[in-house]
Amino acid sequence: MEGRGTTSSSIRLSRVNACHGGVCLVSQLNDLKLRIEEKIKADGLDATAVKGQIGLHAGKLLAFITPSTPDDPAVVAKLKQAAREILNINL
Repeated sequence: MEGRGTTSSSIRLSRVNACHGGVCLVSQLNDLKLRIEEKIKADGLDATAVKGQIGLHAGKLLAFITPSTPDDPAVVAKLKQAAREILNINL
């Protein structure tokens, strides 16, 4: 439980740090990446293997997604589909 709390706090901190003047600069892709990472950690999965598998399915490696990554609707859809298939979650 303690690890999950830390993870959630870290993710919230990342989202807060990406906001300036009331405008959040976090891309939808980055938000999906953070939610996927949170699920992987909560389930105690091998992060490298699962993120690699999701990235290959989506056509975009999660390591290259940052808060400033521009949203691409096709990649967003593929990332959601990959997470649904691999982690059994709807994002």
